[in-house]
Amino acid sequence: MPPPSPQSETSAASAELPKKRTKTTTSPVWDHYIVSWEKGVKMVKCKCCQVTYKNPSGTSTLTAHMSKHPLQLKPKPKPPIPAWCQQTSAEVSKISTQKQAEATGLLKKWIACSAKPFSTVEDPYFVAYSKSLNPAYK
Repeated sequence: MPPPSPQSETSAASAELPKKRTKTTTSPVWDHYIVSWEKGVKMVKCKCCQVTYKNPSGTSTLTAHMSKHPLQLKPKPKPPIPAWCQQTSAEVSKISTQKQAEATGLLKKWIACSAKPFSTVEDPYFVAYSKSLNPAYK
């Protein structure tokens, strides 16, 4: 059997190399630039004035440049919050007696088992934290 040719080894080796992961561009600033590669170097060109930047690693420089074109840079609208993620104040205020007793029991256990002082529950930061979880819990 003849030894494999160097060309077949190269193609086999390149087939085994992992593909380079490409980052997704989430900043709205990228909408105003054309990305290209020249001799393995990333080049970014402004669509407004054709200024080119070599190998930018982030968006700070590009955003600063876009301040020269203030009418061009507009933030992308945020997607709406799905209805199932939104809680109405009526839903938040509902808490059953059983659920409140369960939460109080867990709080007592946490204080006792972690050797916290009972005054922990009166701390304004703890109160604010508890209210953020469920304003109806007392």
